[in-house]
Amino acid sequence: MKKSLFFIIFAAITNLLAAQTECSTIAEIRNLENGSNVKYTGLATTTFYGVGGILIQDETGALYVKNAQLAESGSSAIKTNMQITSISGTFKKATTEEMSHIEVANRAVTSIEIKNQEATFTIADIATTDFLANPQAYECQPIRLSNVDVKSTGWAYYISNETTEVSLVAGWGVTIPARGTFEGYYGNNSTQGFIVQSATAQAFATIINLKEAYETVAPNSLEIIEPMVVSHICTNTDNSADVYVQQTDQYMTTCGTRLHIEQYNLNITAGDSISGVKGLFSAYTDSKGSTINITADEAQNIKIISSNNTIETTLIDDLEYIMGEGVRNYESLLVVTPKGTITKNGEKYYLVANKKSVALSGADFTKYEGQSVAIIGIIDAGIVNPGETTLIVRSEKDVLATNYAFNSIAEMKAQGEPLATGITYSLKTNALVTNVHSWRVEDLTVYGIFVQDATAGLYIETQFNPNVAAGDSINGIVGSYHGYIAQKTGAKFNVISSDNLDKISYDDVTMATLKSNPEKYASRVVRLIGVGHGTRKVNNYGQESTQKFLYQETDTMVYDIWKYNLYELSNIVGVFDYGSYQSFSIVPLSQAHITPYNGTNTENVFDNNIIHIQNNHLIAEGASSITIYNLKGQIIAQTDTDDININALNNGVYIAVANLKGSNVAIKFAR
Repeated sequence: MKKSLFFIIFAAITNLLAAQTECSTIAEIRNLENGSNVKYTGLATTTFYGVGGILIQDETGALYVKNAQLAESGSSAIKTNMQITSISGTFKKATTEEMSHIEVANRAVTSIEIKNQEATFTIADIATTDFLANPQAYECQPIRLSNVDVKSTGWAYYISNETTEVSLVAGWGVTIPARGTFEGYYGNNSTQGFIVQSATAQAFATIINLKEAYETVAPNSLEIIEPMVVSHICTNTDNSADVYVQQTDQYMTTCGTRLHIEQYNLNITAGDSISGVKGLFSAYTDSKGSTINITADEAQNIKIISSNNTIETTLIDDLEYIMGEGVRNYESLLVVTPKGTITKNGEKYYLVANKKSVALSGADFTKYEGQSVAIIGIIDAGIVNPGETTLIVRSEKDVLATNYAFNSIAEMKAQGEPLATGITYSLKTNALVTNVHSWRVEDLTVYGIFVQDATAGLYIETQFNPNVAAGDSINGIVGSYHGYIAQKTGAKFNVISSDNLDKISYDDVTMATLKSNPEKYASRVVRLIGVGHGTRKVNNYGQESTQKFLYQETDTMVYDIWKYNLYELSNIVGVFDYGSYQSFSIVPLSQAHITPYNGTNTENVFDNNIIHIQNNHLIAEGASSITIYNLKGQIIAQTDTDDININALNNGVYIAVANLKGSNVAIKFAR
């Protein structure tokens, strides 16, 4: 009897829990307790699709109906613009994981009735300020936000005010522009934020964003927000111009397009960075590429941000990459081709390499016919030669018959950076290594080498062990030039002779001189006389640290070579580093090249009465330690006493440094 009563009570509780609440409006459902078993008996209009479900609305509110079978697939599926009823499931309130919804079991999907297949739903126009004031108030509702400026961090997009930041999440096949009108809903069915179902663009951040979004769309009047660099300008007989522009975005993807400007009268040139580009965008076609057509009025919006910018070049390994379908990836970009042969066919010249050819334009190629050259040029997808890919050469300087070889470092620096990437510079004469250092970048060791000749200094960076040391005279310096030499291959230096540090020539300079003419002394050995040192607090990316610095009168410079001891006032012979290693600092050649300043500019800075030599012993009475260096700064011998035997030293010149009551004193001596 007791057992039967238990089951009766259990069954009653089960039936009570399973009781279904019928609601004729969505507002009633949203007021139920979380987990309620509900049946919607009203008439709702389907609006947007979510992830594994669909949104509905009636006159009282909006809700998400969650079930994977509701995804649009076939004529019998529930689609947008329908009116439906008889929706049964479990009501769940919004959480940080999901928005408010009715979770419909698969078996209950068939009970949903379609009452009207041609209904329409309302998208409410909401002011962006109102939306940002309380996004949750618009949960699940189909709304429209107009003239919205979008911010971006990497792949994330968001809109914000002073207090609120709301992510924009692209629906299937939707590209989020930098400014535009967005239709969608606020909720969370995988990512919290405003889920963008469609977007009408007014502006894109970059050329590549624009081209990705409008590859197959009819012309639209749009703006590009980020500045772009002008690579070439072709003026036409009808007073219009075709301006080739390109951008390199934050992911180092370079993308280009062509601006066709009516009634061209702008004072812009190649190398100018411009903004304010707005016009009618035509997506890419094989015969004409992509174009932004700009009217005379719209052209007045274009502003010059900066001039004389370096124009990025793309190195092309094979002409096949810029032919046919590949043109869309390289159109309007400044590129460097592999070496090929200049040939003539009819009235046109072509560059032929590996049985592929591309038309040439923009220069007189007569004298290059039959020669093997590389070309720097703008890839035109069909304007210059309709239907044919063409390389537009800006001047004869863009025909690269040979790589660059120089007779001195000064000559190399005078040439400056090459017109294109992938161009190799080489030094035909010898240079003296003055300093070598290395550091780790993740699992990679990077080596930095300072060299100089009689004319100038040079910094070299390589990922391969150079197997050279300070004092080596070397040749075989080759690599790409960026104000310094970067070696991307394992090109070996040839060591001509070693132990030449005592042959280094240097200029006496002041910090003021270095600051006023840093390019002249960059990477060269100089001597600073009578400099003091100190420490200061610096803030790098929010992290406070202590920095050691040198000073001379009112001028200062960084000194981060902690392994070398300084005197209260020092003379320092070292490499002036300008932007390659420590950035405006001096790198001492060795400890022996740091000497105490005695108030004069003479070399007699080592003489003192504390250290003396007697019976093959070097003695510094009262010293706590003595260290002996060769002229390369290498430690030859050391002791923790005030007496050291020098009988075993080879013939040569040495520096002895003694620590006496916390201060260093030094003497130069010969064996």
